[in-house]
Amino acid sequence: MSIMKSSKTIDPADNLKQSFHKLGHRFTNQRESIWQLFSNAPNGYTIPDAAGELKKKGIGHATVYRTVKTLQKLGRLHWVHDENGEHRFVARHASHSHMLTCRSCGQVVEFESCNLTLLEKLLALETGYRIEGHDLEMHGLCPQCRPSN
Repeated sequence: MSIMKSSKTIDPADNLKQSFHKLGHRFTNQRESIWQLFSNAPNGYTIPDAAGELKKKGIGHATVYRTVKTLQKLGRLHWVHDENGEHRFVARHASHSHMLTCRSCGQVVEFESCNLTLLEKLLALETGYRIEGHDLEMHGLCPQCRPSN
C-alpha cells in the first residue's frame, strides 16, 4: 500500500520534539514509539489497537490516548472512519493533506489536491462565516477492491 507524498513532506522527526515542548510536553521514548507505530502503519490504528500493540513495550492505554490527541493537535495524525464506523488514526506525511479510504479493505491514501477556494467563498457568502480551514475525507473503492467492468 502506498501513501502519496508531496514536495511539502513533513520529516517524521522534524521538530517533533520541539513541537511537544511548545505545548509543555516532553517528547519521551514512549511518545516516540507511539509516533513510530503510526508513522509505519499506512492503514493506521484505532486507539485500542495501538494500545494493544504498544502494551508489549510497556506503554499504557492512557499514554497512547494522550499522545495520539497531542499528535492530532500538532497535525501529525488524522482520523479516518473505518468500515465499522470506528476512528482510525493515520500519520500525516504532508503539511496539508487529506485521506482517501477504501470502504472495503480500509487502505488509506493521503492526497493534497483540495482547491476548495470557490466552495469556501460560496459558503462564506451563504452563511456569513469567515472560513478558516477545512477537513476533507473521501471514501470509495481502491483499484484492488473495485469490480472489473
